[in-house]
Amino acid sequence: MTASGSFAIRGDLPDRGKALATLRVVPGHGLDLIDTADSYGPFVSEELIREALQPYDGVVIATKGGLTRHGPDIWRPVGNPDDLRRCVLMSLPRLGVGAGAVALAWLLRRSPVMLPIPGTGDPDHLARNAAGAAVRLSADEFEALLREGRAAWDAR
Repeated sequence: MTASGSFAIRGDLPDRGKALATLRVVPGHGLDLIDTADSYGPFVSEELIREALQPYDGVVIATKGGLTRHGPDIWRPVGNPDDLRRCVLMSLPRLGVGAGAVALAWLLRRSPVMLPIPGTGDPDHLARNAAGAAVRLSADEFEALLREGRAAWDAR
């Protein structure tokens, strides 16, 4: 399935309503993993997924980076660490997941019995941060974030 209807889509969709309707029925068919990439559209698929499915209750969204679009059916790999980090950081808000949600997921991986939401003063802030409870980090992802956090702390 291609959320946008075609991997060749660039920019606006011919039938955005149909794409959203298709995504909204995915969980009802027992499908719980949606694979996407920042380069689909570019950005179109991630934005559609957020609009149709957020909050991601029971659905895992896997996004990718490292390819750039240079025209219809022209995909060029980049794959350097800085570009991959940029792809992830830019995909998070398009998918409606803030860096704070990833930080909370990291904390919950350490101790699943707490969900601190610092500075919560409005419903939108609460919703963005509570989304961290739904993010699951694998052991490798958890360790990678731990290493990067320690390196950033040491570099200050």
